[in-house]
Amino acid sequence: MPLQATDRKPPPFQHLKQLHTALHFPNAINATIQHGKILSTLVIPIGYSGMCGGRVAGVQTSSRTYHQSIYAKIPTTTTTKIEEKMLGTVSEEIEVNVSASQAWELYGTLQLTKFAGEELTNVVDKIEIVQGDGGVGTILNLVFPPGTPGFLSYKEKFTKVDDEKRVKEAEVIEGGYLDLGFTLYRVRFEIIEKGEENCITRSTIEYDAKEDAAANASSMISIQPFVLLMEAASNYLTRNNKKKA
Repeated sequence: MPLQATDRKPPPFQHLKQLHTALHFPNAINATIQHGKILSTLVIPIGYSGMCGGRVAGVQTSSRTYHQSIYAKIPTTTTTKIEEKMLGTVSEEIEVNVSASQAWELYGTLQLTKFAGEELTNVVDKIEIVQGDGGVGTILNLVFPPGTPGFLSYKEKFTKVDDEKRVKEAEVIEGGYLDLGFTLYRVRFEIIEKGEENCITRSTIEYDAKEDAAANASSMISIQPFVLLMEAASNYLTRNNKKKA
C-alpha cells in the first residue's frame, strides 16, 4: 500500500529503517509508518511472501493493527499472538484432609507408582520401572489386565516433576494411545494448598490426535482411573495422618 505524506518533509531515517524492517521480515504482523501527522497504516499479513497464512505447525496466530499518531508518541509496534492447539482436556479434583506437603510426599515420588500397582489391581496389572528414580526422565511400563479394551500396555515418561509448585507430568512415549492415532497423551498431577491441614489433588489429561482419529478421540479418554487413584490416595493419606496424631 503506497504511503502518502501530509507534509513535504522527508521522513526521518529511523522511520525508513522501520519500514525497511517490516517489508523484509514477511512474518511481521503489522507496522505503522508515521511522519508529521498520521500518514497511513501498513498491514503485513503473516501469509505475505509465501508464509503459511496464519497457521504454522499447529499453532494459531492472530494480528492487530495499531493506528498511531505523532502526538501520542507511540512507537511502531509489531505483535504476534501464538496459542497451542489442543484437541481435548479433562480434569477432576478432590479435597484431601492432609497438608499439601504430606500429599506431595506420595504424589511427587515413586511411592505413587507402587501405591497404584498395589491398590488399583482392577485397573492396572503391574507397573514396571524401566529407568529413573522418580525424577524427570523416569520411564514406566504400565501393563493392563487381559481384556482391557484398546491396548494392553504402554510406556510413559516423566516430563516434569516440580517440587516447589507440586506438579508432576507424564507423557506416553510408546504404544497405547500412540498406537490408536493419538499424537499426545499427557497426565498431570497437581497438589494445591488450601489450608494448613487440607489440600486439593487434581488430575488432568491433555490429549491430541491425528486427523483421522480425532473424531473418536474423546470416547477413548477417561479420567475415571485417576479419580479412583486420587480417592484411594486420599483414604491412605488421611488414615496415616490420624495414626501420626
